[in-house]
Amino acid sequence: MTLVRWMPRRDMVSMQNEINRMFNSFFGSDQTEEPEAVWSPRLDVIETKDHYVVKIDLPGMRKEDVKITLRENVLNIRGERIEEAKQESESFHVVERRFGKFSRVLTLPTNVEAHRIEAKLTDGVLVVSLPKAEDAKPREINISM
Repeated sequence: MTLVRWMPRRDMVSMQNEINRMFNSFFGSDQTEEPEAVWSPRLDVIETKDHYVVKIDLPGMRKEDVKITLRENVLNIRGERIEEAKQESESFHVVERRFGKFSRVLTLPTNVEAHRIEAKLTDGVLVVSLPKAEDAKPREINISM
């Protein structure tokens, strides 16, 4: 008996693909290509008094494989992880690692100082530090008499 790990998200995507294929064949569409592989790496967003910090897991990726852009308070982290070449003599029993293009888009709640953004990729974790703009930082207001 073979144990198969249940992955609800994968099963739902598979079911959606089968339904799409059924409708396409019924209505005469000849679209048989599988969509390009897409995966979504896990991330954390942390807010401190002065910064937003985004940590995203990108195991096995190099900095050349990732592009980070900021436009109108929208942070876009995208890249592609290329699948390793398979050998004819290999027989896979379990395949859980994801490959292909990814894009994570975050809308920041306040303005940041774009010229001071820093990003580092260490041990498969990309850390992006986004300093808050001075007008976005909380400040104490004194009450006058």
